[in-house]
Amino acid sequence: MSATRVSVSPPLPPAREGEAVLAGIPRGDDGMLRLSLATFKGHEYVATRVWTLARDGSAWFPTRSGGSIRLREIDDVVAALGKAKALVDARGNGGVA
Repeated sequence: MSATRVSVSPPLPPAREGEAVLAGIPRGDDGMLRLSLATFKGHEYVATRVWTLARDGSAWFPTRSGGSIRLREIDDVVAALGKAKALVDARGNGGVA
């Protein structure tokens, strides 16, 4: 499975030191869900954050909507997402709600 990258203008701000951007997934015309591997107080985690494009299209800004996944939780989250995908695929709507 490959990460989805978003081709946007302007580009997202660079990752912070010690952070690796994993994916930017489009959310409508002016938003994206960004996933990254980050560190806080020496602990690595997967960060999820919704970013929004400024009204004038000049820059991206992180919103308050986001969360974190502890590394020990990754396998369970991946399994749960796999189950969700299987349910969506079984409905035959191709992931479109």
